[in-house]
Amino acid sequence: MKFKLSCGLILLLGLFNCLPSEGDKCEQVLLKQIFEAVQSDHLNIRPVDDQLSKDFFDSYLAQLDLRKEFFTQKDKTILQKWEHQLDEEMTLNKLDFFNQSLNLLQAGIDKSAKYSAQILEGEIDLSRKENLETNPKKITFASDDKALKERWRKKIKLQLLQELWQKEKEVDQWNISDTKEKAIERLKASNEKVFAAKKAKTRNAYLEDYANAFLKIHDYQSEYLSLAEKASWTEAFTRSYVGLGVSLEMEDGYPKVAGLLIGGPAWKGKEVEKGDVILAIGQEAETAVDVTGMTIQEVIVLMKGVEGTKVVLTLKKPNAELVKVTVPRSEIASDLAMSMVLKKEMHSQKMGYIYLPRFYTGDEGAATHVLKELRSLRKNQVDGIILDLRNNTGGSAGETNQMLGYFLEQGPLMQSKNRTGAIRLYEDEDPDVVYDGPLLVLVNGRSASGAELFAGTMQDYGRGLVVGSPATFGKGSMQRFLDLDSPEADCPLGEVKMSIARFYTATGRSPQYTGIVPDIILPDDYALVASGERKVAFALPPENLPLEKVSQVVFTIPDLGQLKRSSAKRVKESYRFQFAQLKAQHLKDQEEQSQVTLEAQNFAEAKAAKKKTEDSFQQIFMPIDGFNAYAVNGNADRTDSVRMAREQEMKNRLEKDPYLEECFYLLEEMGT
Repeated sequence: MKFKLSCGLILLLGLFNCLPSEGDKCEQVLLKQIFEAVQSDHLNIRPVDDQLSKDFFDSYLAQLDLRKEFFTQKDKTILQKWEHQLDEEMTLNKLDFFNQSLNLLQAGIDKSAKYSAQILEGEIDLSRKENLETNPKKITFASDDKALKERWRKKIKLQLLQELWQKEKEVDQWNISDTKEKAIERLKASNEKVFAAKKAKTRNAYLEDYANAFLKIHDYQSEYLSLAEKASWTEAFTRSYVGLGVSLEMEDGYPKVAGLLIGGPAWKGKEVEKGDVILAIGQEAETAVDVTGMTIQEVIVLMKGVEGTKVVLTLKKPNAELVKVTVPRSEIASDLAMSMVLKKEMHSQKMGYIYLPRFYTGDEGAATHVLKELRSLRKNQVDGIILDLRNNTGGSAGETNQMLGYFLEQGPLMQSKNRTGAIRLYEDEDPDVVYDGPLLVLVNGRSASGAELFAGTMQDYGRGLVVGSPATFGKGSMQRFLDLDSPEADCPLGEVKMSIARFYTATGRSPQYTGIVPDIILPDDYALVASGERKVAFALPPENLPLEKVSQVVFTIPDLGQLKRSSAKRVKESYRFQFAQLKAQHLKDQEEQSQVTLEAQNFAEAKAAKKKTEDSFQQIFMPIDGFNAYAVNGNADRTDSVRMAREQEMKNRLEKDPYLEECFYLLEEMGT
């Protein structure tokens, strides 16, 4: 078995998509290659037995029908005869179970499409008091076809209520025939499109799901990527792609513009705005594609394309006006390292701030950009530096290690252990220190991989104070891309992102599963709900190496106990952090209260109450009196509109951030 290593050492999260055709020998070649790759190279090689078979069965079934909308209990019973035979299927490279699952799924989709159409043609009673369970983990398969149709009746009713809530805020208008009929017509069109897309999903795409279900039961981070998906992953890893520069969010099934990338084509055109709902996407001289019901990823694919080509967007503005705008595609380099200087009125000290969204690579990677920002901040004679790694999902281990060296003289930076138990030590051999002053590393529950390594090693050395959420994401595994080497020239198999080792901080601590626990913990949105690898099935368990001692003489953090006490006092007295704690409880309640009322008046009242509660959380991020941020390079070219806009956007954001204000106070204490 040959595998070509590509892309080198990485610490990241990722995606997948697309394969060969029905009956093609490539299907068996692909599964054989993946099975053998796991058995020979994976960090977590599992026994090929009945337990693996059951886990594989459950994982794949969840991918096919997570919300239990297509299979009945009878269908599941038919498939369950394979529950303890999938280990043999993989060993013998057979596809009998896969074939039968697709036959049953296709029948289920056809049946559900028929139910959906019938329900939308009939009377939908919005006054009937009933509930719908929305948590897939609490839902069982419908006992029979009648129960499945009843499930779809409730689902369609919920869709109608959401449609009316989106368009008609006054609940007493919802049952007026004209209003209700228009909403139902919109639902008919969108549901027909959704079912058409499900029916059009290729066998190749399902085979990818099947392969990934097998990989995921070995660990959360391993996955198969087709050639097209590998290209998309590379774009994310290098932070460069061709598109419109629009970020999206879903709101009741509609893709909505969540923000515009400063400097991107949509931002430059000034016609697309935050809050616009995207209804259709087309190319010049081509029929537009209705995007209602699509996933965010599907919408993004339509936006990407060849540089210089143009995209026609049909938008619904917040005032309900429908407009068409044309936006050219261009290459976009997004979310690079940036810095500012923070000042607080009545305080003599000023603090540097560096935002790093990811340990990206490229002609100039994250480490090179951070080095430039550090040098600029030193010239500004800041009294301390905050390195913001919130929502940083990791990236290149090489970039991470290079950055660690900026703050330390010499010594261990990280360790790794492969599946054979061999341990490798990565050291900083350069005695130069770029910055030797007070350092604070800010993290949250979405800080992962390289961000966890950086924070943990700074913590090991006592070089930087780690502040943030109760724990980081919990990814302590290392991946390599294995280029599947097909013996068939006409089988483009793609690659497998395979977990091949664990990584550890300088002393041997593993961030896997448990994450890095900050020195000082601040209130966090997800403090009360499971997040990161702690919430996913088949995550690798934590495992530390024998702990080693490390030391440095660059900077010593003063009395940590006093820092904790003074921080706790400020947090307790802050109304912003009180609201943050309320928001954490709200998110926990939302997760636990998964039943939705389907009576119109109660539905509207629940929606209004939820919106009022969530609107109150805006008080967390309001302008902070006397807290100011300004650009490091005050004498830079003021004619650079993109740079100025990015600086202004960052300034506006930082001056509302209570987490940064608290970090300012902590750094101030560290320097006294």
